[in-house]
Amino acid sequence: MCSSQITLGRTCFDCRSKLTYVRLQNYWNKVCEDERRSRLRNEQLLREFDHLERKARELGERTAELAAVNVCVDLFVFHFDLNALYTRCYV
Repeated sequence: MCSSQITLGRTCFDCRSKLTYVRLQNYWNKVCEDERRSRLRNEQLLREFDHLERKARELGERTAELAAVNVCVDLFVFHFDLNALYTRCYV
């Protein structure tokens, strides 16, 4: 084997090594970019979830308030009906 073949073999090995390095570097960059986009998306989802959670809490509070008002209205109507009934029957 002559020395030029050894040098040529080493050069090919270096080229393959550089090509492998470039491919791995590109893959690493893609993984990092995907991770960055995933983090941004997760943060957005957390913000949306917090917003929906607050909205559900507000709706629950409003529902409780409306239920209390509904009880008051029912009592008023019941009392009014009793007064009307009493007035019609006994007056």
